[in-house]
Amino acid sequence: MHPYFAFLSREMLPAFGCTEPIALAYAACEARSVLDAEPVRILVRCSGNLIKNAKSVLVPNANGRRGIAISAALGAMCLKPERKLQVLEHITPEQRKRAESLVDQGACHVEHDVDREGLYLSLTLWDADSHSARVVLSGEHTNIVRKERDGKVLFEKAAQDHAASYPSFSFADLYSFAKEADYTPILSLLDREIRYNSAIGTEGLTRDWGSGIGKAILREGTAMAEEIAYAAAGSDARMSGCKLPVVINSGSGNQGMTVSLPIIRHAKYIHADEDKLYRALLFANLLAAYQKSYIGRLSAYCGAVSAAAASVAGVAFLDDAAPEVIAETVVNSLAAVAGVLCDGAKPSCASKIALALRASYAAYEQAKEGRSFHTGDGMVAADVDATIRSIGRIAREGMAETDRVILQEMLATPQNS
Repeated sequence: MHPYFAFLSREMLPAFGCTEPIALAYAACEARSVLDAEPVRILVRCSGNLIKNAKSVLVPNANGRRGIAISAALGAMCLKPERKLQVLEHITPEQRKRAESLVDQGACHVEHDVDREGLYLSLTLWDADSHSARVVLSGEHTNIVRKERDGKVLFEKAAQDHAASYPSFSFADLYSFAKEADYTPILSLLDREIRYNSAIGTEGLTRDWGSGIGKAILREGTAMAEEIAYAAAGSDARMSGCKLPVVINSGSGNQGMTVSLPIIRHAKYIHADEDKLYRALLFANLLAAYQKSYIGRLSAYCGAVSAAAASVAGVAFLDDAAPEVIAETVVNSLAAVAGVLCDGAKPSCASKIALALRASYAAYEQAKEGRSFHTGDGMVAADVDATIRSIGRIAREGMAETDRVILQEMLATPQNS
C-alpha cells in the first residue's frame, strides 16, 4: 500500500464526540479492561493542551455534561476498548448513572501535569479492593504507550515523535498523486467520510444545535454560503454533544468536517462525478495533514485555519484550477488568518470554521484574479511548501507561550452550564 494510503487509513478514523474527551474515555476503557472491575476512584493527569480541548465541550451520551471527569467516568464503564474513539456510542442509561455517581461523589480527580505538552494523559483506576490499573496515552488520540496493573508494567512502547508519524509531503507530490492515483485502497474511507460528515452537517442545519452559526450562514442564500454553512453546522452539532459520528482529520472532528463538507457540497453544486469528488477529498485530506505535520496535533493555532485552506484548495481542484492557482489559494489563506487562536473545543469553533473558510474562499478568488500575495509579504515564504513550513514553526514554537497563557485564562474562568 502506498504510504499516503497507509497514513490516511490511520488518520481518517470515525469518532463519536469531540476527540479529546473521547481519547480520555478510550484510555479509561482500556484501563477498565486491565483492572477487570468497576472502579471506585479515578485519577486523570493530563497536559494543558488536553485540558484546554476537553474542558468546555459537551460529551455525547453524557446527559448534557461536559469536560474531563465525566469523559473518564463514562469510559471506565465501557467494556469494549476495541471501539476506540467510538467507545461512548453505546453507553447504557445504567452505565451513565454509575458514571455520574462517581463524578458527583468527587471520586474522579483531574490534575494538570505541567511537565507535559501536546496530547498526553495518564489515567489510573482503583477498584474496591485497592487494585489499580494505569494507562498512558501520548501523541495521538488512540496511542496507548503504557499499561500497568498494581504498579507492574504489562505493556510499554516509546512515544513516537510527532513528525516521524507522517510520510514525506510536498504540494506538487500531493497534487500529482490526487490526479493520478488509484484510490481503491481507501475508497471505503472516502465513502464513510462523505456519509458521516454529510449526516452531521445536515443535522446541524435541521435541528437546534449550539449557537446556530451554520443556520445563520445558510440564510445568505449563495452556493458558497451553503458550502460554509454545512461545515459550521456540523461543528454546531458536534460541540453540543450530538450523537452522530464524524470522520476526523489530524485527530480532529472539526477539522475533518471543515476539510470535507465544502468539497462535498461544491461537487453537488457543479455536478461533479464521483471520481472527481474522491480525488478532491483525497487531495484535501492529505493537504490538511501536510500542514498539521509541522503544527502538531494540539497547539495555540486554530486547526480550522489549516483545514479551511486545504478544503478550498480541494474546491479549486474540483474546478480544475491550475496547480499554481491552488497553491496560491493556500498561501493567501494562511497569510490572512494564520493568527486565529485555539481556545479549546466549544460552540465558538463553528464561528472560527466559518471565518477561516470565508478567508480561504476570498484567497481563491484572489489567486484566480492574479492578485496573490508575494514572497516576503509578512509570513509569505518562497513558495507554498516553504510557507507551510514557516507557519508550522510559528504555530509549534512561536505560539507555545501563547498556549500556556490561554490555558491559564481558561482555568481562571468558571464554566457555565
